[in-house]
Amino acid sequence: MILKFISTSFYVFCPPIPELITRKLAFHPPRRGLTYVIAVRNDNNTNDYFEVDSAAKAIRFQFAQIKPKKLSVGNRIPLNGIMTTFVRTRHGSLITTILVKNHNKHRNPITENVVVLFSQPNGSDLGCYLQPQGLNLRWLANELDVDVYAYDYSGFGTSTGHASEKNIYYDIEAVYEHILTTRGRQIRIVLIGYSIGTAPSIAHAAQRPPNLCGVVLIAPFTSGWRLLFKREPTAETCFLDRFLSYERAPEIDVPVLICHGNLDATIPISHAKILHSRMKRAVRPLFLTGADHLSIFSNRSLVVFWRIRYFMSHEIDSLK
Repeated sequence: MILKFISTSFYVFCPPIPELITRKLAFHPPRRGLTYVIAVRNDNNTNDYFEVDSAAKAIRFQFAQIKPKKLSVGNRIPLNGIMTTFVRTRHGSLITTILVKNHNKHRNPITENVVVLFSQPNGSDLGCYLQPQGLNLRWLANELDVDVYAYDYSGFGTSTGHASEKNIYYDIEAVYEHILTTRGRQIRIVLIGYSIGTAPSIAHAAQRPPNLCGVVLIAPFTSGWRLLFKREPTAETCFLDRFLSYERAPEIDVPVLICHGNLDATIPISHAKILHSRMKRAVRPLFLTGADHLSIFSNRSLVVFWRIRYFMSHEIDSLK
């Protein structure tokens, strides 16, 4: 036990560079190619496809489509209406990004010009959210009645580069700009972050980008240091701290909805309550009795999605 503790500590804290320590502790992507690959069209422009495992290879082709591997029972998710593209960040990473179109025949006119940009947890990639069982992005787009954009962080899935705190901020920035460029200046954007995905969502919202109309935080945390060492969410900021959502929260000037389960043993609900108190324009939160870190954002907690849908229909901002 002692030797295991020593070896783990040596791996995590050597070399003693905060950015490298953060990378080891915070990011645990699935093995590349485990959940999906990218299918690209052959150069002869026929209907023959072959598979690649990196955005750097896929971007050279005129047509590319995400191809999830089936990891659970049930019918495969239909890929019609799911568009795949690759967005370059200012740090040079190529980010695999998908647009999942809403297929509802009768759209809510209030949210017709609203899209969601979803930032995922630290242990999944896009393929995990395209599985038959559990929550998937196709179901999410239809349930929320909006188009949903999702992306893999640098070093996740087929995205190039490596995962780091700085890179996930560059990643969301690049995808956000891609939405503005491709959808026009009349689009309204709502950021949804789940678990570690709340950190880039808060950081980007604090920059007050154009067309941002609301933020949804699912199981958020105040900062990495406060969470890792179980410090009080209001404790003084340590110079080694990362993912400074506590400090950035007051800079957000759009409505913010926070959802958290009272049985969350990964991120205590106290983090969500403190963040809620620091938001300038927090709306009524949803603190769900009986939900934990996984079930809070799953089809076992439908009330969460009903609350988000109400938020987007009645509480987000209009374009300024």
